[in-house]
Amino acid sequence: MNAERLTRRVRLRNKDGLNLRAAVLLSQVARTFRCAIHITCDGRCADAKNVWELIGLVAAPGCELILEAEGVRSEEALGRVGDVVADSFQVSAKEYRDEMA
Repeated sequence: MNAERLTRRVRLRNKDGLNLRAAVLLSQVARTFRCAIHITCDGRCADAKNVWELIGLVAAPGCELILEAEGVRSEEALGRVGDVVADSFQVSAKEYRDEMA
């Protein structure tokens, strides 16, 4: 088990920022991991597993997000969540099914 808090910075590159669709997808991916995952934007922090907290970040296109993960499989979680953001929330149907399995 990894108790160390890991951090990754990613920039929102999609044209809509962290809108509802992106927040739902991000929270669904985050919930596949048992570790704690938090996202900070402009001083506001959200639990990555909570859609409404993510919406509350009001993260516009071009914003830098600071992702933090701590706990079991935190390195894998941080990588996966960060990749979803970096790829502008473009997750294929197959990848989505694999995440939810």
